[in-house]
Amino acid sequence: MKVTSIIIVVLFSFIWSWLTRNLLPSNISDVKGRKSKRYDEREKIMFAEVFAKSFVGIIYFVLFALLLRIIGISEDSRNLFLKFPEATIIVVALLLLVVNYFLVKRKYTVRD
Repeated sequence: MKVTSIIIVVLFSFIWSWLTRNLLPSNISDVKGRKSKRYDEREKIMFAEVFAKSFVGIIYFVLFALLLRIIGISEDSRNLFLKFPEATIIVVALLLLVVNYFLVKRKYTVRD
């Protein structure tokens, strides 16, 4: 079981590294010296803004959940955040990414 777990972790790490290096712009993935012709300057700025706004939202959500836990409001046994905190944070992060993408896209879209 331990060998399988290690293989899964290493495989996930390789896949994640490949995805971030090949699909994200160089200013996000921090890969120096790679000239990405996939994205122009406007799209690179949009990526950075979407990720920055989403990161701020995720930190806000985690701090808010921590505050609720400290003051005792989230002590319900049916609370999904207490049962699966990682899954909840991933869902919130994906929602923030999608919402911020559309907000930033609207901001950078030229209107006639």
